[in-house]
Amino acid sequence: MTSRAGSAARSRTSATWWAPPGYGPACRRNLKVVRPAFTAGMQEAWESSAISPLAPGRVMLVTDFDGTLAEIVSDPVEAVILPGSLHALERMVYRLRRVAILSSRPTSDLESLVPLVGADLI
Repeated sequence: MTSRAGSAARSRTSATWWAPPGYGPACRRNLKVVRPAFTAGMQEAWESSAISPLAPGRVMLVTDFDGTLAEIVSDPVEAVILPGSLHALERMVYRLRRVAILSSRPTSDLESLVPLVGADLI
């Protein structure tokens, strides 16, 4: 399992604007510029959801990779995350308490398939 702290450490060396809020002033400053693009439309979607009475910071999202974030394919090597799935996860990782991607694949495979900092890979 990749921890959020491990993901944040990776983000600081590769692309600091991806780091979740709270991982340093430079990250927060950069997020103020990037974050609105990621959160556009999320407020409306949240308000129309069944879990809208909960604060987003109290919600954890756990999702499977194969068949949910990516199409089922006959050869697992051919699996790729759907662009819409990645975009949605990028927005949610900043809003929700925790985002986790569950799979029977090795964590090292998930790391290469899901280029997302701030999510737990299980």
